[in-house]
Amino acid sequence: LASGSSRLEQAKCGAEEVMHIMLKNIDRSQERSENLDDLMDRANNLRNTSDIFRRTSVKVTQKTQPKTRKRKILLITIVVGVIALMLTVVGIALLSSGSSDSEKDTSDGALALTTTAPTKN
Repeated sequence: LASGSSRLEQAKCGAEEVMHIMLKNIDRSQERSENLDDLMDRANNLRNTSDIFRRTSVKVTQKTQPKTRKRKILLITIVVGVIALMLTVVGIALLSSGSSDSEKDTSDGALALTTTAPTKN
């Protein structure tokens, strides 16, 4: 009978050990479930925040696009104006230097723009 009670004690110990392990697993499962719920809450909050950010950024972009377009047009106009002014100044300088050079050249026979044979006197 002693061996039967010893087996019974071993079975009880084994059952208690299994029950202890099962309780630990249930506790861990509940902790994981709580962690997953917390993670899902955070994910939903992040999604809502990102949606708000996206809508706000679209509104800001829509408000600033006309200003940016106007600035680009103004900048291009200024650059084209400066280039036109520079070309005008260079053109006037070339024309005035060309006419004064030809006047000087005609007064001084040695500096003539056209190649002419020197006249013998």
